[in-house]
Amino acid sequence: MKKLPFLSARERAGNRVTIGFAGIADFRSVIGQEYIAGVTKAASDYGINLINFAGAIKYSLSDDIDFIDHYLKKYRFMRPAVIDGLVTWASSLSAYLSYERIEELHAKLEPLPMVALGVPILPAVPCISTSSSDGIHLVMDHLTAKHGYARIGFLGCSGGRQYEERLESWRAELAARGLAEDPAMVGVLETLEPKDISRWMASLCGRFELRERKHIDALVTVSDVAAACVIEELAQRGIRVPRDLAVTGYNNQLQSISSACPITTVDLRYFQRGYAAVELLLDRIENPVAPHETQVVGSALIVRRSCGCFEELIEAAGSAQASPPCPEPIAGTAGSDPYAALARRARASAASLPPASRESLADALIGDIRGETAEGFLVWLQGALASERSLIASRVAFYQGLVSELRSAALEAVGRDLDLARRAEDVFHRARVLISVSSGYYEKSHQTDAYRFNNLARIAISLASALNGAEVLEALRFHLGELEIPGMMLVLQEEALPDLGGASLEFVHPPSYVPIEKIPYRIAKSAFIPRSFLPQDKHWAMMMEILYYSGQYLGYALMEMGPSNVALYDAVRALLSHSLYAAYVREGRNLRLRESLLRSERVSSILNTDEDRPQGRLGIDTRKVVDYLMDHMGEMTDLGAMAKELSISKSYLIRRTKALTGYTVQALHEMLKIEQAKILLETRNIKISEIALRLGFQNQGYFSFVFKKNTGMSPKDWVQRRD
Repeated sequence: MKKLPFLSARERAGNRVTIGFAGIADFRSVIGQEYIAGVTKAASDYGINLINFAGAIKYSLSDDIDFIDHYLKKYRFMRPAVIDGLVTWASSLSAYLSYERIEELHAKLEPLPMVALGVPILPAVPCISTSSSDGIHLVMDHLTAKHGYARIGFLGCSGGRQYEERLESWRAELAARGLAEDPAMVGVLETLEPKDISRWMASLCGRFELRERKHIDALVTVSDVAAACVIEELAQRGIRVPRDLAVTGYNNQLQSISSACPITTVDLRYFQRGYAAVELLLDRIENPVAPHETQVVGSALIVRRSCGCFEELIEAAGSAQASPPCPEPIAGTAGSDPYAALARRARASAASLPPASRESLADALIGDIRGETAEGFLVWLQGALASERSLIASRVAFYQGLVSELRSAALEAVGRDLDLARRAEDVFHRARVLISVSSGYYEKSHQTDAYRFNNLARIAISLASALNGAEVLEALRFHLGELEIPGMMLVLQEEALPDLGGASLEFVHPPSYVPIEKIPYRIAKSAFIPRSFLPQDKHWAMMMEILYYSGQYLGYALMEMGPSNVALYDAVRALLSHSLYAAYVREGRNLRLRESLLRSERVSSILNTDEDRPQGRLGIDTRKVVDYLMDHMGEMTDLGAMAKELSISKSYLIRRTKALTGYTVQALHEMLKIEQAKILLETRNIKISEIALRLGFQNQGYFSFVFKKNTGMSPKDWVQRRD
């Protein structure tokens, strides 16, 4: 674990640094997953806490939650009371906002220390970026220098800054190499949808003979998605990649390895960029006034078959050399115990592991080599691997590297004793197989996530079967471990509302997080779960998800991150939101506002007159009229629909309502809405625009006009009169 002095001081003071991550994009994509992996790994390496706000802002570009409104509401969690700094994937916002609007939104967060990913946003906020020209240079240099290609076409897309930069860089690379640009070989499409690429490829094939590189040597594309589509289109025409035409992609996405021909591409090193962003943010937190410049993380060329090469591992497969002979004993250990030096080397090699684990490692290894124990090291290694909840590639590399370091130290310790050397080699060969098998098990089990999908299906059925909120939470507690999510905390509102308001911490798993006697714990509006309730004995990474269903907010969830697949947490959020909302409806929680309205002076005075009036020949009394209008509080008054629902004529509805209440139907509906608005303004800190929307007014201005007409003051003045 990497430690900075100020981080250690904060930790000793019981105030471990906590950072946030924010962005708007589809985190099922490779880019999003790599960013998250890099940020999470850096937080783990530096021993700091991480709150992933991606689920609290907008999960996917296809999400139907209103973007601007939803995003602004969630900013209240991104403040110094909750986090010490923020990594913001600023470029992910550009699909919805102008860069001016992005700057405006982030300006509201200052002076919170921030680092932007992708694009610069504010002069005081440093950025971790990459260079499109760098990636295109790598591609063009490989195509021209390695393969000698000179006739190179380009497939791009309009409407994106990164696409424009790649086209400009491609042209600059042609010019730098003295190569001519043929406009007929260039396609700048409106979208990279398959239908658009198919049309362009048909046109390209109509103008040029592509077989055996008669007219074009290679085609550079701006994304792996486009490259994979190009390869498929060429295959349908009997044109083979790379024999007839070389094709390259960009971004190193899944399509680059799932394509019929693996694609040579540019890796923008999103993992490294996410990691670097955390390191730069820590610099900002420690030295907020020091100047920090934008950092450019270099790209890497990933060579695969589509350009005409084989992968590097394939090329080097036959170059392995025999193992060197056993070395002399460790220098400087003559007359001393070489195993003591081996123990020191073993503990040093495993310095990132807990002290107890390092000691047991050294004992087990030396015991196996001496023949005092059998399989002690394998038992230790298996336990170490099992402790890794997600055996990701970086951990596999760590344990393989550890085995290599231990092998070198062991062979030095045993010197020229061939029997001990063979025993040591046997230990390490078996250790490597164990690592490979463990990694293979993990990869196979997560290839399609079928097991976890089945678990999600069962959990969905279990949650949907719950009859009330308590049963929903009990089912969640029972099933949570099956998803490998280590812990969860739920902050829930008493009822579903159009905004997040005051709520209570209602659910904690495992119970060791918070003493059971403190649950439920009331949390004021705009406040976060107290830091003292979060794990204090370790650094943690949490995914924050807003519980939202049918236009209503129910609260939010903090899920301790186990599996790296971010989509899992949103799936749990969706299931939980639906089940809780259904439970709220069953329990009648949303009736509290209705009850408050019925008790208001103006409404109760109208209803009380029913006692002195006959019900009427069609059974229509004041309560039936009022109940219908309250059920349709968020809609415009519709006399036809109301009359049909009550099984009376429209004319009778109008006469009967006036006789019973003294109001026209429209005026009565308006009065009820204003009385409801008073309750919302009095008892909940909800925006006036939200109240107007909830009560079915066309806009906030018209709502304010109607409110003032009925009360003599504006909604804002109504709230302020209490101060």
